[in-house]
Amino acid sequence: MILWDGADTRIAPVATLTRTNVESVMPVRRLGSHMHSRSNLMIHTTRFAGLPAVVWAESKLEQLWMMELDRRADVHRYQSQACVLSWPVGERCILQIPDLLVSCDSGVEIISVRAEDNMGTYARAILTELLPDSLQSHGIGYRVCGAMQRQRTVNLRLLGALRWKAPTIKEPWWVAGSDIRSTKSLGAVSDMFGGGPVGRGRALRALAQCHLDIDLDRPITQASEVVWR
Repeated sequence: MILWDGADTRIAPVATLTRTNVESVMPVRRLGSHMHSRSNLMIHTTRFAGLPAVVWAESKLEQLWMMELDRRADVHRYQSQACVLSWPVGERCILQIPDLLVSCDSGVEIISVRAEDNMGTYARAILTELLPDSLQSHGIGYRVCGAMQRQRTVNLRLLGALRWKAPTIKEPWWVAGSDIRSTKSLGAVSDMFGGGPVGRGRALRALAQCHLDIDLDRPITQASEVVWR
């Protein structure tokens, strides 16, 4: 495994990923740098421990999975293109740069983002056999994330756009509606926050800022069931 902190590189056994501080690592390659690259260089804005942060993404699909990570209560931080994994094969080696390195409650997780229609024979062998076998043998979580349902992508993009509004917990109407945690629908939350278009906007902002969860695979309506965190 090869890591880079922005100044120096470090070569270490892959097992040390379980003790790696994700905050200290930087992307090991410049996205879209290959002359035949189909990558889209994108910036994903997020927050870690309440502080603004920027993570590079190389596709719209990868950015969507970052939005998914933003909604996971167990995720502390993540970085894209955070390390190089190397397997010696005789005098040569196989190199792979995982898409996302994630720090979460259960430890460290690596995610490869690859749509099914972009999974060739070589990529499938690396992403579905070599990577999971290697990482899981060292206690590192791994999964391949492919295309999302269209409705989920619509909801994630909507909530991602609303997330950067002023924090709900600093608003006077948030305190006034402090007993809303007994409510079970988005419509009831909207009513407690003032009702009408204003109340709906406030409820959606609370949803975007992860104060409550909802089924993202269905359209978000006033009747949608919510769960408070």
